Amino acid sequence: MTTPAVAGYRSGFWSIDQEHSSVLFTARHMAVGKVHGRFRRFVGKVFTGETVEQSAVRAIIDATSLDTGSVKRDRSLASSEFLESQTYPTMEFRSSAVHAYDTDFLVDGELAMHGHTKPVRLKLTFNGIIDDPYSGVTRAGFSAHTTIRRREFGLSFDARLPGGGQLVSDQITITLDIEATLDAPEPG
Repeated sequence: MTTPAVAGYRSGFWSIDQEHSSVLFTARHMAVGKVHGRFRRFVGKVFTGETVEQSAVRAIIDATSLDTGSVKRDRSLASSEFLESQTYPTMEFRSSAVHAYDTDFLVDGELAMHGHTKPVRLKLTFNGIIDDPYSGVTRAGFSAHTTIRRREFGLSFDARLPGGGQLVSDQITITLDIEATLDAPEPG
């Protein structure tokens, strides 16, 4: 398969810009609605190789920074029924391979969460690279998404509705919109 072209592509090490990035999740609620949330704190490094397929990423998410817009729901999600964020305060993703896929890419890796590590595949769009005329830094943009099953990570809360169905879905959609800045070269 031909590797999709990425405007301005260059190899290097990049730091995720938390101020211009988001880590979001969506779960079905009572089989009829969706609840959206985000993690407010995360860090990560991206390496763009000589080719896109030689690239890699590592990101750490602060599980205690979960925010759904409801203090009551956030407490529930942080509790032992779900994330147990006091016991498992971070989640980590490490890539293992990048593959061209149609006009985008697939990023394979492992997600460590709640004491479990499982393989995960992200569908990624490389949005491009630009020299920021305001700050002087070089920026790269990425958008990615995947779906995980929370039970595979030991999140086994399973309240059932009276007519059938789950209070909270097993499938969780994760959406990432990432901007990263090119690290300055090491002196000497």
